[in-house]
Amino acid sequence: MFNDYLTFFKPSQERDAAGQRKPGQAWVPVEPGMRGDVRHLRGLETLRADTEVSVLRASIRTWYRADIDETMRVVHNERTYAIKAPPLRNVDRRFMDLVCEAVK
Repeated sequence: MFNDYLTFFKPSQERDAAGQRKPGQAWVPVEPGMRGDVRHLRGLETLRADTEVSVLRASIRTWYRADIDETMRVVHNERTYAIKAPPLRNVDRRFMDLVCEAVK
C-alpha cells in the first residue's frame, strides 16, 4: 500500500541564554523509516524579487499519528519537505494526508 520510506523531523528545543530558539536550529528525527505515499502535485514557477523561483508541492499520505504537526519536516529520497498545513485525517483515523512543499 505505502511504497515510500519517510523520515519525520521536529525542530530542536534548544534555547539560548535569553530563552529564544537558537538561529539555524537543528532538526531532530522523530520517526525514521515510516512508510507513506508521496505524490507530487505540480511544479510552480513564480517571480519573487525579480528572480525566478520554482516550487515543488506534494501530498504525502501515511499512517495516522497524533504527534505529527505543521512545525515538522519530512525527508523522502534526500528531498526535504515542509509540512504546510495541519494533517488532514480520514474518517476512521487510519491515515493522514499532509500538504507539503519542498525546502531549498
